Amino acid sequence: MIDENFSNAIKEAFPTFDGELTRETTAADIPGWDSFGHVQLMFELEDRYGVKIDPQQALTCNNVGDLIDLVRKQIS
Repeated sequence: MIDENFSNAIKEAFPTFDGELTRETTAADIPGWDSFGHVQLMFELEDRYGVKIDPQQALTCNNVGDLIDLVRKQIS
């Protein structure tokens, strides 16, 4: 399950996305998720969760689930 704060970060970075968000959702599933959108999302997540996301680690994420795990790891 995707927590509401994370889901809202996706909606903020990609306002045209109105599909179902799951851990398996990929960048290809979300309109506008290009390199610029990716950076916007990273900033949004950093602001919401009070973490600093390593850009190299973020690039290794294959889907939303991997990104959630990366953020959770930063929080711990």
